[in-house]
Amino acid sequence: MRKIIPTLLFFISCSAPKQIINNAPSSYTFETQKPFEQVWSNVIDYVTSKGVSIKNIDKASGIIVTDDYSLTGSYTYEDKNGNLQDPGAYVLINKIKSALGIIIPPSSINGNYNIRVKPLKDNSGTSVTVNLVNLKGYVIFGTGYNRYNKYYIIKSTNVFEKQLAEKLL
Repeated sequence: MRKIIPTLLFFISCSAPKQIINNAPSSYTFETQKPFEQVWSNVIDYVTSKGVSIKNIDKASGIIVTDDYSLTGSYTYEDKNGNLQDPGAYVLINKIKSALGIIIPPSSINGNYNIRVKPLKDNSGTSVTVNLVNLKGYVIFGTGYNRYNKYYIIKSTNVFEKQLAEKLL
């Protein structure tokens, strides 16, 4: 039994992470003709309705920063052409496979949303920019002192951002 565990860890940890092809932008900006006050309130309502806690909020500068938000339940992989396997997922991660070709699901994926809401220069509406930042995702291998993490490459799919835009437009 003692020889089996190190051998399994060797096979699990041997494969290199696959890179991500999908080219969704890291920042998502949209404009609406609605006034700043209405958009500001709707953004806060939308974010909190999704179960995301707000860490910092500064209406004068139009900044909303969320607490760490678990994205572990909303990730997807891409196919060989860069298409999302689950088009409704909030983040895209690379596949980490064992040497036997088994895809290893993540133990944790977290990130923060930084949202900037600002009136357009001519006061004809409001601009909203959403960034998903501080992304961290990993899988834990081993136990006790032989425990280590393998990290994922993570990108926003812009699903959350597009849903917010749809709510505001």
